[in-house]
Amino acid sequence: NTTDSFDGSFDGDNNTISGLVIDQSNSELGLFGRIDSGGSIKNSKLSNVNITANSTKNIGGLVGDFGADPISNTAISGTVTTTNESGLVFVGGLVGTFRGTEIVHSSANVRVSSPNGDRVGGLVGFVDRSSSVLESSANGKVDGNESVGSLVGYSVGNVSASDATGDANGTKYVGGLVGYKNRFGSDPVIVGSTASGNVDGTDYVGGVLGGTGGGGSTPIQIEDTTATGAVTGENYTGGLAGELDNSVDKIIDSDAEGTVSGANYVGGLVGWNLGTVSSSTVSGQVTGTDYVGGIAGVAESDISSVTVTNDVTGANYTGGIVGEYRGSTVELTDATSTGTVSGDWYVGGLIGDMGSKGIATATVGTITSSEATGTVDGKEYVGGLVGNINGNVSASVAEGDVNGTDWVGGLVGYIERSSSSRNAILDSTASGDTTGKEYVGGVLGGAGGPSTNLPILVKNTTARGDVAGTGDDVGGLIGELDFSGHEVVDSEATGGVEGATNVGGLIGKVVDGVIITRGYATGAVSGDTDVGGLIGNASGDITASYATGATDGTGAVGGLVGTLTTTG
Repeated sequence: NTTDSFDGSFDGDNNTISGLVIDQSNSELGLFGRIDSGGSIKNSKLSNVNITANSTKNIGGLVGDFGADPISNTAISGTVTTTNESGLVFVGGLVGTFRGTEIVHSSANVRVSSPNGDRVGGLVGFVDRSSSVLESSANGKVDGNESVGSLVGYSVGNVSASDATGDANGTKYVGGLVGYKNRFGSDPVIVGSTASGNVDGTDYVGGVLGGTGGGGSTPIQIEDTTATGAVTGENYTGGLAGELDNSVDKIIDSDAEGTVSGANYVGGLVGWNLGTVSSSTVSGQVTGTDYVGGIAGVAESDISSVTVTNDVTGANYTGGIVGEYRGSTVELTDATSTGTVSGDWYVGGLIGDMGSKGIATATVGTITSSEATGTVDGKEYVGGLVGNINGNVSASVAEGDVNGTDWVGGLVGYIERSSSSRNAILDSTASGDTTGKEYVGGVLGGAGGPSTNLPILVKNTTARGDVAGTGDDVGGLIGELDFSGHEVVDSEATGGVEGATNVGGLIGKVVDGVIITRGYATGAVSGDTDVGGLIGNASGDITASYATGATDGTGAVGGLVGTLTTTG
């Protein structure tokens, strides 16, 4: 009850209590209603419990509210149900509210149901700060409303070396292990744990963790943890976590293996991620609408040493690794995506969008030592690596075919000019075929941005696939360069090129002031007018460059340049 508590220690001596039935309207229900400081429970087993609570709070199969020393070597099976109660109910298969030191070597195989309740967990409903769940498990299905987890509903403490196999269903903050993680605790980590149940919710839904928040700046860290179940939500849905809401948060050495499906902000690992991610993998299919990524739907911090091995499908802002990458000077390093990536606008084999949408802003980020090998399909701003970028690409490779309409590139669909530094594509290769309508290139579709920003550089970069466009500005390496000062250096295209107007073996069209040095094209080029073995329509500077492929067209056709416009 709410006034008396058990203050001693209970040692069950590994005996079993069977058939416990409670059906009451009091708060703090369980075998023990409340245990405060000085008490402990160990070596206890409860079988086939049946607890029904009406309009009450702090409900657990073993203890309703526990604030003492450890619960250890304890197991329970049965059902825990609340009815007619909404809001903060604190319901768990073993403990409703846990304020003690630790739960260790304990398990719950309990069906927990509180359809209108918040803070509902298969093992514990609420874990307070400085409390831990260690080497424990939960195996029953859990239904709740908000902060619902197969192991813990709401945690301010840490979870270590634990697992949950039951399904979790709720609306907001639903997780296969923990529903909601508050960073106010001294050590808010999830480490060495596994979640294998399916997770279904509306917003902030994750295979391990639904979402995060709370005061303080302590990092929430997920490490050496795996989710294998299917995850279904609407917004902020991830194979591992629905959301990490602070730049200090981390995911390390963790994996998501189940399918992930949602609407907006959907990621194979994290739906909305402000923290860093490293040494992690995703192997399940990822499907959503907008802001969909193999690792994260939206990301704002560095990501390194990650791999995605299945398909990613969305509409706008869809990427094999990240749907939309935001922030300032963020880095994607040593990333690999091998599946097909499909969407509409801003679609990339690694990143859908890493840009500033044409606003005069500083460089957003860099893609380094990364690879995409799958086919990329989209409409506008489509790239084998990235659909749109205000940043740099270096030492990276795209191997899959790329298909779209406008601003389509074997590596980059569109690159923006930066206001802070010169953006560049360096030491990179695209080997798949590229098809589109206008502004189509084997490496880069085109470039743009405010005229006051800095020109771009393409250096030591190669396109090996064929390029085909049904419209204008089509090139074996680049579709169009539109700004004085852009440079192409030590770069080549070896595939065939087809288009309508402004079609070039290396570049479709360049304006006055573009500088091309040691550029090479060896593939056959065909089009209607302004067709050139090297450049279709040129008014820039060309030095130490050549073309060896055959050219074919109906007007203004040249072995090197189709139409050359000189100034001054």
